[in-house]
Amino acid sequence: MALKQIYEYDSQIKKIYENENLLCVSDNQFNHFEYNLADFPTSAANTSEFNDLLNHFDLVKCSEDLKYFTGLLFLYKDYINNPLEEVIFFNGRTISIYDQNLYDRRYLTFVSCCFEKCYNYWDRIGDKLWSSSAKAIAFVGV
Repeated sequence: MALKQIYEYDSQIKKIYENENLLCVSDNQFNHFEYNLADFPTSAANTSEFNDLLNHFDLVKCSEDLKYFTGLLFLYKDYINNPLEEVIFFNGRTISIYDQNLYDRRYLTFVSCCFEKCYNYWDRIGDKLWSSSAKAIAFVGV
């Protein structure tokens, strides 16, 4: 694919971000509800198995990926199939059929990616909560 086409495709996705008001935490000064992800605390849980800084970067990346895949959903949504409008008549009955097209297949792939990114995002939130509780437990000495 030519670089010019990639830039045009990317600018189309950015227009969707603006039109649909899609934001990720890096667009929102790292604010997530009442918590600012840029002010991540250091933790007593920083071990070879857990690192607050890497967790922070994962949170930001998951949020950005979710924004991107959601933008792709808006790009394809007008072209997906509607099985309620695709019908055949058989033995006096109306039967809905589902003849998946390319756009529909891509749309469903991106929906799957959105679910994955949502899960990963909230999993990282859970890791951050665990990290904070580990720090509190270490401070109290339990």
